[in-house]
Amino acid sequence: MARKLSILFVLAVGVFSSSFVNADAYIRGATAPWGEITNEAAMDAVFGAGNWADLRMSGGAGPFTPGLHNFIFLEGGDGTANELSAFLAANQAAIENFVSNGGTLLLNSAPNEGGNISYGFGGVTLTYPSFSSSVVAANPTHPIFIGPFTPVLTSYTGNSFGHAVVGGGISPIIIGAPGDSAAGLTVLGELSFGSGLVLFGGMTTDNWQSPQPEAANLRANIITYASGGGVPYTAVPVPSLSVWGLITLAALMLLFGFNIRRRLN
Repeated sequence: MARKLSILFVLAVGVFSSSFVNADAYIRGATAPWGEITNEAAMDAVFGAGNWADLRMSGGAGPFTPGLHNFIFLEGGDGTANELSAFLAANQAAIENFVSNGGTLLLNSAPNEGGNISYGFGGVTLTYPSFSSSVVAANPTHPIFIGPFTPVLTSYTGNSFGHAVVGGGISPIIIGAPGDSAAGLTVLGELSFGSGLVLFGGMTTDNWQSPQPEAANLRANIITYASGGGVPYTAVPVPSLSVWGLITLAALMLLFGFNIRRRLN
């Protein structure tokens, strides 16, 4: 009986763990951009606190193993831009393979160091410096300007909203507003790649952006849209046991109770 219980326990743990394998992840450099945790707050808002992996670039390309994560937010802004550039140069093939196999990625950097960064994916480039203090929606009906987090607007200001622009065969989502130094240039864009989707940005953390809470809601909507593969959702995903996991745990509990009754008798 003890052996049967052990086997069932291992199966239950395995099934339980499998429900968490396809988690979402946030990867940043050695320090948080500007010392802020607004990106982490946005991840919490979308996925729920504790329901995503908080990782560092120093850990290498392991998180981009296809099937390990569904969505990754890779951030390299402020004083971690050079770290991001080196990380991309070393791991570009793994990152592109992750997306090509159906993963979704938000790749963002508002540098305060270095220069242009090759984002890969067929020639996408982050151009720095190219500051934006006023931005607008390239298409006001794009899902990130609709929800699920509201209120949200189609125009924003900041000091700065972005430090860089992106280009190279991508579709614009947020662009510099008329009269801005980055007028018409892409501050956030997207690209379908293989079976996946990538969003590329040159945005600062949303504490530099106005108005609030609209700017914070916009960041959460960007994560929602990217993690959904371009199809927005409104429910916060909560990890749960699969049906087989529940059946296995129920069987384990019944056998455990039966074994206790036998010993008491």
